[in-house]
Amino acid sequence: MVRFNILLCLLFSVPLLASPIYHSTDEYGRSVYGDSVPHKPHKEITIENANDYDWRQFDYSQPKSRKKKKRKSKRKKKSAPKLSFDQLRTKCQTARYRYQNYRGRGGNDDWGKYKAKVIKYSEKRDYWCGRYSKRK
Repeated sequence: MVRFNILLCLLFSVPLLASPIYHSTDEYGRSVYGDSVPHKPHKEITIENANDYDWRQFDYSQPKSRKKKKRKSKRKKKSAPKLSFDQLRTKCQTARYRYQNYRGRGGNDDWGKYKAKVIKYSEKRDYWCGRYSKRK
């Protein structure tokens, strides 16, 4: 275990040295690059550090936030229609009936569509029956 730790320390403490790259051509005229010295005529290639861009030359600052101006709407909000007691009762009854008796279309096995429709009917039922119960 001690030897393994010493080996790890040596591996990570020694900086990686850049070895030279050699370029040669094979018998078919293709370029061959490698890190070992070929037995054929070759030339050594040195690669210069191309990433010498100074990233600190720009002082980045956050963009200023723009405040949106609130526009006054000239439209009047529509109010809920005034319904009589009997009209509210019939709307509540029909919404309750649709919610309780919805079975979906025949042959439609899509649970997501069925569930969405049932939720929509339950919301309508809650809305109309809530208005009806407030008027009682």
